[in-house]
Amino acid sequence: MSNPFDCITQLIFVETVIEPADVILIPGASQPQLMEKAAALYHCKLAPILLPSGGATPHVKTTEWEFLRDIGLSLGVPVIDRTGITKDNWFLEEDKIKRVMTEVEKIGSYFGQHILSWTRNTD
Repeated sequence: MSNPFDCITQLIFVETVIEPADVILIPGASQPQLMEKAAALYHCKLAPILLPSGGATPHVKTTEWEFLRDIGLSLGVPVIDRTGITKDNWFLEEDKIKRVMTEVEKIGSYFGQHILSWTRNTD
């Protein structure tokens, strides 16, 4: 049966065949089920790397990234930092400086336009 709203059904209720991948991205969230599912896929050897994301949120005590990382660690998923960049060494090598400064530029593009409104709204 064909309905004019079938495209909405297909968009919302996606049916995807799970296949091996280079990485599994876990979108930032405060739902542990996302990392639990990703960890299960990791242990089934469907991807060698899990990449949690996410920022600060009132729903978890840390960032969403740290929340998801901690769940992954508890489920036996290793955490790999391939850059070796830390707060103590980012300024000691050209490639590390470049990577950190690129992140600074991104932050500026995301938040620069909001800074004045933030300072004007504080009492």
